[in-house]
Amino acid sequence: GSVSGQDIQSPDNPSDETAMNPPNDNPASPGPEGYCDAVSFYLPGTGVYTVGNEFPQSVVGSPDQQLMGGNSLRLGEGGSVIVLMSKYRAVNAPGDDILVYGEIRGPIRVDVSDNLTDWTTLGHVKPNQGRIELGEIQETRYIRLVEEMDGTFGSVIDAVGVSKVRRIR
Repeated sequence: GSVSGQDIQSPDNPSDETAMNPPNDNPASPGPEGYCDAVSFYLPGTGVYTVGNEFPQSVVGSPDQQLMGGNSLRLGEGGSVIVLMSKYRAVNAPGDDILVYGEIRGPIRVDVSDNLTDWTTLGHVKPNQGRIELGEIQETRYIRLVEEMDGTFGSVIDAVGVSKVRRIR
């Protein structure tokens, strides 16, 4: 993702949902109201090599659709990243709540937490299905993406968006 000074979308200026994952097949799922703007943790998995896709800060901000050259993050098989919005919380709303942009090649597990200790697994995002609901979770601050060990490693994450947010400070 590209880092811009604005991490929250104005309702008058919605994001372009035509980019890569996640396609908006569900009319009840709006585009993102905000994007994660910080990385708390990154553990590269198998298959991550130095071509500019190993810098965790590349995943913050809105999607820029540049999957090579330092504007995205390669997880690698078994790799993980924890992202957050420093001034906002993801809020459960109708439709999908978390939107993962990038080239998803295999299943990526999505976990959420409020304290970086207790995690709840929401499920998986998959190729052409880069959206997931918070389910029973009402709000969350941290989102962890873990590329599963299935032999299709190589997913590249461009940005993580959230459909609805609440300001926390």
